[in-house]
Amino acid sequence: REALYDRIKSLAGYLRARLTEIPGARLVDGGPWGASALVCFNMEGWQPQELVDRLLAGWRIVCRSIPGPPCVRACPHFFNTEEELDILVEALRVLGAQGP
Repeated sequence: REALYDRIKSLAGYLRARLTEIPGARLVDGGPWGASALVCFNMEGWQPQELVDRLLAGWRIVCRSIPGPPCVRACPHFFNTEEELDILVEALRVLGAQGP
C-alpha cells in the first residue's frame, strides 16, 4: 500500500514540475491537498470548466474543474504513466498557445 502511495505522489510531483514548463500555466496552492496527488492549476485566459471540456473533447483527458479556489484538478493514480502525463502537458501547451 505504501508503494502505491509513493508512486502516486511521484507522478503528482512529476506533473507539477512539467506544468511549470508551460507558458501561462500556474499551479494553485493546494492548501490541505498540497502534499497529495491532487494537482491543481490554471491556464492564463481559460476558465477552468472551458479547459476541462476542451481537454476531454480534443484529447480524451479527464480532469475536473473545482469551484474554490477556481482551478482545474488533475488526479494522477498509480496506474498512470509519465507518458500519459506528458500528453496532458502537451495538450495544455497547445491550448495555451491557441487560447480559448
